[in-house]
Amino acid sequence: MTFQFSLWDKFRELPNLPSSTFNNLVQLVARFLQTKCLSLSILKVIEFGELDKPTVRFLRQMLTKLLKETEPEDLASIFGRISGIPKLGMLREGLKLFISHFLLKNAQSQGPAEQAAMLSERAQVATKAMEAKEAKLKL
Repeated sequence: MTFQFSLWDKFRELPNLPSSTFNNLVQLVARFLQTKCLSLSILKVIEFGELDKPTVRFLRQMLTKLLKETEPEDLASIFGRISGIPKLGMLREGLKLFISHFLLKNAQSQGPAEQAAMLSERAQVATKAMEAKEAKLKL
């Protein structure tokens, strides 16, 4: 719990963090998500409707690292952990919108075509995983 609160404090301080601390935080959060030490629910304190530039940069770097460096099966598990939980509905919608708007729109311009294609495929895996249990709940 204490670690979670300290991470939330860091998320609030993103605009004021030195670049080395900022980059280390990106690496730390991505790694803890990859190893399933943390759930994506750690991001529930981020207001996706009111993102500032440092928060967009943080989320873009962290999610890009997560999507590029994690196998699709693991991505489905990581993103699936927040599906079907009613309290995390806003987080799911925020992440889906962020992925489509901030990650995929710029993917083609930021590197080789095969990397953009891989990012797009893995983003679809993540989005489907977040929607998986939602669809079952609606039936």
